[in-house]
Amino acid sequence: MKFIGLNDTKRLEDLAAEQNGYVLKALPESSWAMIMGDQDIGKSKLMFSIAYSLATNIDFVGLLPCNERDRRPRNVAIWASEESLNWASRKVLAHMNAFSPSVVDVIKSRVSLIDDINPENDKEYLFDDELKVNRSFVDNLVEQLKDVDVLIIDTLRDAMGIADEVEQDNKVKVLLSKIVRDSSCAIIYLHHPRKSDVGASARQLSTVSGSGLSKTNAKARVHYSLTRQGDGVSLSFGVKANNIPKDKRNPINLGWFELGEHSLYVMEEKKDEIIELITSGNLPPSAEDKIEPNEMEDKSPKIKKNQNSKLEVDIPKQIVHKIMPAKTNQSNVNSRVRGLRAKAEKIK
Repeated sequence: MKFIGLNDTKRLEDLAAEQNGYVLKALPESSWAMIMGDQDIGKSKLMFSIAYSLATNIDFVGLLPCNERDRRPRNVAIWASEESLNWASRKVLAHMNAFSPSVVDVIKSRVSLIDDINPENDKEYLFDDELKVNRSFVDNLVEQLKDVDVLIIDTLRDAMGIADEVEQDNKVKVLLSKIVRDSSCAIIYLHHPRKSDVGASARQLSTVSGSGLSKTNAKARVHYSLTRQGDGVSLSFGVKANNIPKDKRNPINLGWFELGEHSLYVMEEKKDEIIELITSGNLPPSAEDKIEPNEMEDKSPKIKKNQNSKLEVDIPKQIVHKIMPAKTNQSNVNSRVRGLRAKAEKIK
């Protein structure tokens, strides 16, 4: 810690000039946000829609920044801690099956899945069994996030491991702050409401409506809320959205891009336009600007039959971030990314 005297005008001017852009409406770079919603309302569907929005610059759900300067394609990592890499892979396969080849190419170059299984075949969490920070895992996570703009965690409660949402709340807040600061990556985490707020409207939710983690949630720069609106679902900015004018916080009615159990959320009022964009391949120019020719190779997961005629999925290394404990003197964590072969259900 050090003091900065008010007579150090140059230092003050430099600090004042440092201003992060926005990755989503009300969410600055290098900060975090919470998505809260009841069980089975579709938080994971929203997660994938946001990831594809950030990668392609197609505004699936109306959350891309208003400022054109901030609306640039982003690199995204998805940590499906509550479900599994197999589950996330089935979702991604189904989505890419429905998108146009050019949209798929962009998504493959910018979206990654995190494999949280270590070499001993144990699942890794942010905290170990002694409630201490899982340092080797977190350090490697931070290292890989330096190439990522946004990390989406589904859900934070599961990613914590045995850590309690109330007892370890402050530890979680401090850890997220460190991850964000060291990686310069924004974090969006999915969270459940407390029992008393299940079924509540967006207006009834507060900064303490989450199931524990009240301090962590209070430090989030924005709370995105999914609530039921009649027969539909509404996306709101909740009570924590200081970085967006109040007249711009109108709820967004969500519709469906129907893909059976793998459906995605899209803005209801622009549903047809968005579906046309992602299925026709007419991408916004900025989505393709930074793709090099060698990035356009086919890196997507492949479904194939094995010798026993069972369906399997090959997940290329490029689509999976393998996070595992570091070896002594190992400088390149990515070199330890191992191929994964997972059984997959047939996607119709």
